[in-house]
Amino acid sequence: FPAHKGTVAAVCFNVKGPDLCFLDQPGPLTDEDRRLYARLGIEPGPFERFRCYAPYKADGVNLNTLRTHEALGGRTEPLVWGLREVLDYAEVLLNRDDIDAKADAFIDFLAERVVGKEFHDPALRDAPFTVRSFADLEEFFRAIFDFMEALGKGSEIWRTHHIATIRKIRNRLGNISTRSKGLVTDDGEVNDLPWGRFEDRSVSVVDVAGLDPLAQDLVFARIVSRLREHLERRDLGVDHVIVFVDELNKYAPRDGPDTYVRKMLLDLSERGRYLGLVLFSAQQFRSQVHRRVVGNAGTALFGRMDADELAMGVDGTLSPATRAKLAALPKGELMIRHPNFTQPIFVRFPRPAVLTGREGVTRYPPAPEL
Repeated sequence: FPAHKGTVAAVCFNVKGPDLCFLDQPGPLTDEDRRLYARLGIEPGPFERFRCYAPYKADGVNLNTLRTHEALGGRTEPLVWGLREVLDYAEVLLNRDDIDAKADAFIDFLAERVVGKEFHDPALRDAPFTVRSFADLEEFFRAIFDFMEALGKGSEIWRTHHIATIRKIRNRLGNISTRSKGLVTDDGEVNDLPWGRFEDRSVSVVDVAGLDPLAQDLVFARIVSRLREHLERRDLGVDHVIVFVDELNKYAPRDGPDTYVRKMLLDLSERGRYLGLVLFSAQQFRSQVHRRVVGNAGTALFGRMDADELAMGVDGTLSPATRAKLAALPKGELMIRHPNFTQPIFVRFPRPAVLTGREGVTRYPPAPEL
């Protein structure tokens, strides 16, 4: 990234095994690899400004990542969120049948008048509520349900909110705190990405490989949304951010329900560039990725592809000879397509100058659990 274009950082989501967990460790290179790097004018080496963020396991003690070797502890941090961080993105926790104006109104009521503030309702109890954790929120909900029960049959509205809506939101919020123990803390200390303090040329890996799919969606949505907000205000610490997502066909599929995460990735691919927010992604099946994401890609790189994927994942402008070459492409070669080039270009590339996940786990085996 040219220095005259400003500062840049990368945020990578590790979604399987230890794939991206050892980007700060040097990998083995051959003489041919070094020669290729020299031709490119690049000094090969691992990323120096690197942090790995991972939630705890359900025990709240051991990190939910394969990067737990004691030699790597200095660059590994817990990712822990509280009620406020979750509530701001509660829409992620609701399925399509749940999302309606009533649910949104009650979530807004909680966010604006209850959570983190002193809420007083003499009808519920004399002492005010101070809701800062999920346990506090459960106490608040319990007081509402007890009050409604005491009123008797026919009483279904509390402060314009239907009791069924209140129960639904309580169940969804309680669900994330139960299923995602370790990411979501009830009363522990919150630890997050360095919002407002991102360093130039830094790489942050968020390891969500061990998380429940619902919690993964919450992590994606919250982090990418916060990146957007800070870039709009120009107070992130850097001018540009690269977001890397592996297995994009899983998170922005061509078919299936229109989830919050898919909508967010579509928005990122279509409107992120004007903010300096760019999506890099990798997937085995390009044909299974949403058309609007593929259509907005400025640069596309293709490795070896089987016949079915060639028929579905690449448009019909490629010649038979190019398709045949793609079907038999050796390891270490890629085909590049870019609007500036009228023809696809085949290139060779060196091995990464960092440890792969498999090599990293072998060299730095995970520490025994406490």
